[in-house]
Amino acid sequence: MTVQDVVSEFNFHPNVARLYLAKLEDVNLIGSFLYKTGKGEQPKKVYKAAGKADGLPDS
Repeated sequence: MTVQDVVSEFNFHPNVARLYLAKLEDVNLIGSFLYKTGKGEQPKKVYKAAGKADGLPDS
């Protein structure tokens, strides 16, 4: 998922979407990596669901 995916789904401003994604990444609910398109564009940050979050109890 990208920032644009979150913006499209939830109608957030891109900066707000980045803020929420950063908070989710801080507690390891999601991870991110840079994706290069090879078209000379700036790499896009892509987010993916992670395993268990830090600080949450085991089920």
